[in-house]
Amino acid sequence: MDRFLGDTLLDRYGSIIKRDTNETLKNKKVIGLYFSAEYCPYCVDFTPKLIEFYNSVSSEEPSIDIVFISSDPDEKSFYKYFNKMPWLAVPHERRDIKEELVKRFEFKTIPQLIFVNEEMKVIVKNGRKLIADNLDNKAFIYEALELSKY
Repeated sequence: MDRFLGDTLLDRYGSIIKRDTNETLKNKKVIGLYFSAEYCPYCVDFTPKLIEFYNSVSSEEPSIDIVFISSDPDEKSFYKYFNKMPWLAVPHERRDIKEELVKRFEFKTIPQLIFVNEEMKVIVKNGRKLIADNLDNKAFIYEALELSKY
């Protein structure tokens, strides 16, 4: 996974700490790549819905995680926005990773939420719509994400 997301991810446990990407994501079947930014009103509107989803499933389905990939113009905006999120993030200075992923998944606007498996193969391309339309139907979301436990 580190060849796609870099060697290190940021994690929030009171303060922001760096974690080894492969070790942190080694037991994850589904990873949501969340492309977003603080300046984007659609992102700011969707993020609380994603947080609600994440908080409701993370304890019962530990094989799911989310990684924030920022489009914020500077580190101050990145940290202000990331501090509201309960998941991992690619460090802001790794703009090269963001650009590679944007090319790989071929999109032009944010927010984007793309669910991939451990080999970085797309499971659900429009995760934002999946979550927004089915927030109260975890069974449907789990089925769409190909998770056996729901």
